[in-house]
Amino acid sequence: MATVTMGAQDQLWLAMDRPNNLMVVEGALLLDGIPKESAVQSVMQDLVERHPVFGRKAVSIDGKWSWSDDPDFQVADHISWGRFSEPVTRRYIQDFLADKRSEPLSREKPLWQIHMIAPVEISDGVVGAAMVARFHHAIADGVRLTQVMLSLCEGGTQVPGTGKTRTSRNAMSVAKRAELLADTATTGLRQGLAELETAAKEPTQTFSGLPERFLSAGLRGVTEGIEMLKHPDRTLDRLEEIGGGDFRGTNNIGTVSKLLFTTAPETAWSGEPGIDKAVAWTEPVPLGEIADTGRALGATVNDILLAAVAGGVNAYLESHDAAVDEITWMVPVNVKPFEDNLPPELGNHFALVMLPMPLTAETSVDRVDQLHQRMSRIKHSDEAALTFTLQQLISSSPGTVAAGLTSFFADKAVGVLTNVPGPQAPMTFAGTKVSQVVGFAPCTGNQPMTVAIFSYDGGVTLGLATDKQLLPEPDALAQHILDELKTLRQDAAVVGAKQ
Repeated sequence: MATVTMGAQDQLWLAMDRPNNLMVVEGALLLDGIPKESAVQSVMQDLVERHPVFGRKAVSIDGKWSWSDDPDFQVADHISWGRFSEPVTRRYIQDFLADKRSEPLSREKPLWQIHMIAPVEISDGVVGAAMVARFHHAIADGVRLTQVMLSLCEGGTQVPGTGKTRTSRNAMSVAKRAELLADTATTGLRQGLAELETAAKEPTQTFSGLPERFLSAGLRGVTEGIEMLKHPDRTLDRLEEIGGGDFRGTNNIGTVSKLLFTTAPETAWSGEPGIDKAVAWTEPVPLGEIADTGRALGATVNDILLAAVAGGVNAYLESHDAAVDEITWMVPVNVKPFEDNLPPELGNHFALVMLPMPLTAETSVDRVDQLHQRMSRIKHSDEAALTFTLQQLISSSPGTVAAGLTSFFADKAVGVLTNVPGPQAPMTFAGTKVSQVVGFAPCTGNQPMTVAIFSYDGGVTLGLATDKQLLPEPDALAQHILDELKTLRQDAAVVGAKQ
């Protein structure tokens, strides 16, 4: 019977389970038909053979966690079937998944579960099934677990890391550079902390190294120094406006400022999460429409989607008389791309970067520019390497210290925001066509929600998983985001007509 030591970061996520926020990555496949039980079991058996961790349970040995083969393991024990005499609705599937987000996975078994539900009314005239998957974060990060879920499907190998197509040499060199940065970023983090200490004590001296035009704009003195620490991206926005914001070192100072000094504003969803959760997702939005909007505005699909989220959140908060200027998201970044198929051992190899999202803007198009600018700044900094190193430091800390540090950083953000570009050709699961895919990262600390954007087969699905006590209307928030997408399309048409 094999026993494998669990990685330090894997152990951290295992220890981070809380009754009100479980560390479980969940997803759903809506199917255009009802697969056979034997076909589903065969697919999952193949998964266990490819990745033995799915046949192992977490065991504590001398105070440290390991993965140990479960002598009683049977694939069928991890697959449940809910069969109904009449088709259930998509709303039922959403409520089912919401209930499961409050239900811990048994530590007496390998930490995953598949729920098959049938029949389900997929769309007008189409009756099929739903597959709801739950995998503990200790098994792997969300990037890999998404790839695991897609690897269960025929056609899902078109997503990098799930197929046998090798990545380019250039991509691999980037991956190696990312790993080297992550391994050596402790020095950079310490330097950044020292610079921030100087900034806090002598902000005028800190700003003296910035471009002269920036100083002439009046950003000097203690007040401005504190503004830089509390809202670094706002300050860097102004720096870029006058042509001085392309410095990696300056971006890195902003990164560490975000990690240490950013605070979540009091708003409609502030508070301690409860046990009950809520889930909603949209019908697929045509990817071509979003791409056309982006082209008209000189932006990427990601820029448009982020701007729509910002506008939708702003509209939701305004409807609750709780508007704020900015919120912060945690965005997962893969720091160890794969050369071939998913490695058998999986594990956690990702960093969470912080995206301060401006909500207020004169026009919807302005939001597109602002989000493009902020994402570009993250790409032109060492933030992923710095936060990955920080995660390594936290995972090596004593349990109570690690939990406290994780909550300290998690509570700076409203939640996790993911945008996954999935296969653009149809997939099948257990021989049945997949019509829609949605997946959710877990919330950490007091985070009230997670937003998941998934593109598949020419459509983009927007999913929200929220705390039912703090944010009971995820469907209303989703509609606000869809309304903002519509506004962006209309504004893009106006811009196109003027050109």
